[in-house]
Amino acid sequence: MYLYSEHLYQIKKLSSGIRFYNVCFNFRTHDSYQVTMNFLMAMALEKVAYLPFAFMVDQWRWSVFEDGVENMNKRWWQMKLRYQGVVPPIPRTEADFDPGSKYHIIADQEYIKYFLASILEFQIFEQACVVISPESLILPPARTLAPCTKP
Repeated sequence: MYLYSEHLYQIKKLSSGIRFYNVCFNFRTHDSYQVTMNFLMAMALEKVAYLPFAFMVDQWRWSVFEDGVENMNKRWWQMKLRYQGVVPPIPRTEADFDPGSKYHIIADQEYIKYFLASILEFQIFEQACVVISPESLILPPARTLAPCTKP
């Protein structure tokens, strides 16, 4: 149920954007290539860059369950480096509990649902666009990333 509600939230958030509304209901303005690329890059920064973090949070949680509480902060930063390529800005010790800055960690909530929701939201949104306007997804083999666009 939690995963389902997270999908609905993400789809609502995704579809509430003016650009998506305009594209799906064919109220398109004549966007330039630059505007479209800027939009897609912003979407990539928001969605694609988030995936390694969302995956890493539960990987770390599961490692704590499996390996115990020793070196928790060290493992956090090892995983941050492995999955995100991020290092701590200053030297960290076990006295620093950096994972605790994420609410889901201290509340003992699974985070993998956010990882899955960020992937599935586009698939569900695409199908919603097909239902609304089936001809809107007749695209050439090299499909565009912007949903509900006409060729």
